[in-house]
Amino acid sequence: MGRCRRPLILGNCLDNHVVTFPDHKQWQLTKKLSEKPWEGSTLSERAKWADWEPDEAHAVYECVQTRGPKVGTKAIVKVRVEAPHSLPPSSDPKERAKEASGMRFNVGTTREIKTLEELTSAGCSVTPRLLGVKVDVQDSLVLDTRSKSGFEANRSHDIDWWIPGGYIVYILMTRLQAQPLDINTFWNDKVFTKQDRDNVRSAFQKSYIELRKFGIIHCDTKLENLMWDKTSHKCYIIDLEDTAYDTEPDDPDFWSEGEYFMWNLARRWGTPNW
Repeated sequence: MGRCRRPLILGNCLDNHVVTFPDHKQWQLTKKLSEKPWEGSTLSERAKWADWEPDEAHAVYECVQTRGPKVGTKAIVKVRVEAPHSLPPSSDPKERAKEASGMRFNVGTTREIKTLEELTSAGCSVTPRLLGVKVDVQDSLVLDTRSKSGFEANRSHDIDWWIPGGYIVYILMTRLQAQPLDINTFWNDKVFTKQDRDNVRSAFQKSYIELRKFGIIHCDTKLENLMWDKTSHKCYIIDLEDTAYDTEPDDPDFWSEGEYFMWNLARRWGTPNW
């Protein structure tokens, strides 16, 4: 049957939502920056897998601290939501509840949290710092959003894609003072000159080497997982859900200019304005 693209599960239901983290600080989600619907499998595909993991959708938000020692501080929250693996999902919430994983996270969620914890503890300067993690169940979120005035009339998501009892994870990170990169802007000479691209590549090499020295290999190599601070000439590496451990972090030969090509930071040698 192939893959099936899910709708936007979160939509606007978390707009202005306030999350209380384990340290009792509260953060309000003020602006959704992106949402990625999960491309789930059909049941026929699921039957082939003996050990399945939960499907997910996730979104990234700007947020602001509303309770705590630094009220007004801005940060970033990635929200990861367990999604149904039966396609199409049942309209009966009791049936969808049977798909709840029992708080068994998707491997991307587990890996991202663990990687952020380790890099934050080690003092890595080229990735976001982890500020906190909050795990909740979708039941409480649905009840909270339903109670908001006008929620039923104005919501832009489909409640039939929620799993009663399913998990929702909030990953709170520092807000980087940098601009996201993408292939269209990076290779647009009106936005990035050849010298700009050279500066990004030089900074990326330093950041890549630092990350590898902390024993982490980023496996999702693309421009969209980089951010560029033009003022400080610093390149940040983000979206750490697809990483692996480096078995030889002290190997002096792990850097290769081929990484520029892997990350879409370079084109074929000898082409103009590469």
